[in-house]
Amino acid sequence: MNPTRSWLVVFLIPGLLSAATESNDVLAQETETSLAELQADAPPEEPTPDAAALAERALEIAAREIALRQLEASVRQQIEELTELQRQALLVLEPERAQQAADLKKLVSFYQNMKPKQAAGLLEKLPIDLATKVLSSMKQREAGKILNVMNAARAVQISKRMAETPK
Repeated sequence: MNPTRSWLVVFLIPGLLSAATESNDVLAQETETSLAELQADAPPEEPTPDAAALAERALEIAAREIALRQLEASVRQQIEELTELQRQALLVLEPERAQQAADLKKLVSFYQNMKPKQAAGLLEKLPIDLATKVLSSMKQREAGKILNVMNAARAVQISKRMAETPK
C-alpha cells in the first residue's frame, strides 16, 4: 500500500465517518424539529360524526322537506280559494258597476243638453268627485263651456282632479 494512502485511511476515513455520523444526527434532529413545528401549525383534527348522528340529521332534513311540501300545497290551495273568491266578487259587483256606468252616462247626457250656466249651477252643488266624473265624461268642448261659467275656485278644483285622474 502506498504510504500516502495509508495515511489517508488512518487519519481521514475515521474523521469522515465521524463527520457523516454527526451530520446525520443533526439532520435527524432538524427533521424532528420541523415535523413538530408542522404538527403544531396544523389545525386540530375534527372528530368525525358517527353514523347515528348522520342518520339523525338525515331524518331531520327529510322531516323538514315533508313539512315544506305540505306548506307549499296548503299555500297553493289558499291561492286557488282566494282566486275563486275574487272571481265571484267581481261577478257580484259587475252588475253594480254596469249600473253606475249607465247612471253616469245619463247624467252626462243630461248636463250636456243643458245650457252651460244651468249645468254649472247644478254641478257646483254636487260632490266634487261626482262633478269631476261627469265633466270628465263629457265632450271637451261642452265641459269647457260649463267650467267657464262655473265658480272659479270650484272650476280649479275640478280641473285639478280631472288632470290627476287617469283615463
